[in-house]
Amino acid sequence: MRGLIVESSAHIRSRILHILEQLDSVHSIYHTDSHSNADSLFDMVLPDFVLLDVDFQQNAAIELVKMIKQKSAGCVVIAMVNSEEERELNVFKLHGVDFILDKYHAFEKIPKTIAMADKLHKCKNLYTKHPFLATHELAYAI
Repeated sequence: MRGLIVESSAHIRSRILHILEQLDSVHSIYHTDSHSNADSLFDMVLPDFVLLDVDFQQNAAIELVKMIKQKSAGCVVIAMVNSEEERELNVFKLHGVDFILDKYHAFEKIPKTIAMADKLHKCKNLYTKHPFLATHELAYAI
C-alpha cells in the first residue's frame, strides 16, 4: 500500500513514519506538514490511505477529505484527532473519514488500523468492478 501522512507536528509525523516502516503491507510512505501541500502530493502519489491531522486546520481538513473522496473514492482516510467530542467526530464521518484515532494515545492501534484499511481499500476497489461480490467480501472481512 501507498500511504500519505498529513501531520503538522514533526515529532508525531516521525513516530507514525517509524510505525508504518515496520509494516509489510506498506511499501511507500509520503508525508507533508500542511494541508495545502497535501492536495498536489495526493495527485502525484495516488495513495491507498491517508493519515490526516484534522486538528491543525479543521476546515482545511474537511476540504481535504472531500477532495480525496472526490478524486479517489477507494482511498481510505484515517483522521488523527485531539478531541473526542462526538459532534466534531460526526462531521468528519459525514464527509467520508473511514477511521478516527486519538492523535496522542492511539499509536499502538495504527498497525491494526492499517490492516483494516488495506481490506477496506481492496473492497472499495472491488466494489467499483463487482458490487455484489465486494459487499460479500466486506461482510466477510468485518
